[in-house]
Amino acid sequence: MACIFDFFFSVSKHTDNLHCLYSFWNAHQQLALPIYVLHLISKLQSLINSLSPLEDSKMSTSPASSASLSSSLLTPIVDDISSTKQDAIRNTVNANPSIWGDQFLTHDEPEDLVMEKQVVEELKEEVRKELMIKASSNESMQHRKLIQLIDVLQRLGIAYHFEEEIEEALQHIYATYGEKWSDDNNLQNISLWFRLLRQQGFNISSGIFKNHMDNKGNFNESSCDDAEGMLALYEASYMRVEGEELLDDALEFTKTHLAMIAMDPSCDPLLRIKIQQALKQPLRKRLPRLEAVRYISIYRQEASHNEVLLKFATSDFNVVQSMHKKELREICKWWKDLGLKNKLPYVRDRLVEVYFWILGIYFEPRHSRTRMFLLKTCIWLVVLDDTFDNYGTYEELKIFTDAVQRWSISCLDMLPEYMKQIYQQLLNLHEEMEESLEKEGKAYQINYVKEMVCYN
Repeated sequence: MACIFDFFFSVSKHTDNLHCLYSFWNAHQQLALPIYVLHLISKLQSLINSLSPLEDSKMSTSPASSASLSSSLLTPIVDDISSTKQDAIRNTVNANPSIWGDQFLTHDEPEDLVMEKQVVEELKEEVRKELMIKASSNESMQHRKLIQLIDVLQRLGIAYHFEEEIEEALQHIYATYGEKWSDDNNLQNISLWFRLLRQQGFNISSGIFKNHMDNKGNFNESSCDDAEGMLALYEASYMRVEGEELLDDALEFTKTHLAMIAMDPSCDPLLRIKIQQALKQPLRKRLPRLEAVRYISIYRQEASHNEVLLKFATSDFNVVQSMHKKELREICKWWKDLGLKNKLPYVRDRLVEVYFWILGIYFEPRHSRTRMFLLKTCIWLVVLDDTFDNYGTYEELKIFTDAVQRWSISCLDMLPEYMKQIYQQLLNLHEEMEESLEKEGKAYQINYVKEMVCYN
């Protein structure tokens, strides 16, 4: 709609070209314009006529089908508000059903889930001890192994169990080495060290890669022989900030040569897969859960893989996935019980898609309540969006907006019948959230949610 409003604004400023408005309307009279746009057209016509009436000669140059904007096409809509209430023009297209159907309404927990949870708890303590031993060491070799361990934990999707330990370990490494890593001649190790520290918020200078560049500022061609190092540098380059030309060059250099390595028939099949996946989507742009399930299969094929970590990651993924399926079952049942598919057929069913999006933000088990509340809030935003875009009239939406800004059950009677349930469910949801937060002394946080609904 922005182009329509821009056109109207330009016409109102240049009265010498007022006939453009008529040409525009003639070319676009088949558009299903919203009521507020039709109202704006009518008001602009009145303004235009008062500023510079069109001469009969100009009017005669318009095609016969170019009727005046005050014609019978617009008058019943914009001049008589009561008629819009009786003969409201609505979008009669119903939303398509969800492609997922009812498949998530049922979920049976795996029989070995209890055993899987027990394995996770046992192996978690074993891995924690290994982290603490390596972090407490003053040997550079142990620190290099620690960096590699942290990387594997993150990519396997189990680092959330050790957030404090990882933070302390990286703090210790940064305090020990500062801007100069112990093994800066090894491209793979220094790239991994740089990426992990930058990812954790440490401002490591990209100048550490100058050891791998020639006097002209170009990366050494000899680096191309180290495929794993090139892959690590490629991933590290995505931690760059604006203006870091060195990392911009590193990205272009590695992309070009990694593509060539992957096309080489002699390239190791597993390495080729890792390169192709990285070039398609770098680590920085991947969702943690999808990366976990992808990397588990990759890590299993590596000769140097740790069986404890592999078993831990596999069991943990199964446990967390079962929890996510259970949450999705609950939220699907909640949505179906509301019956909006029949009551508000114009509303899109985006339940599964929204839940998947939220998992990209909060997938950890401890955020279960957050996921549920955020999901319900987003779903009601979808309902509001479709109501405003596809169904409600201008008068109805104005009343509804006022009601939301007042946020009071007393506003319920002033709403149209189909809007009452939307408004009631909004109030119920936030009352539920407020009661839950009040138990933790965080009831004030509900105000931020209300602001998001009111102003989005």
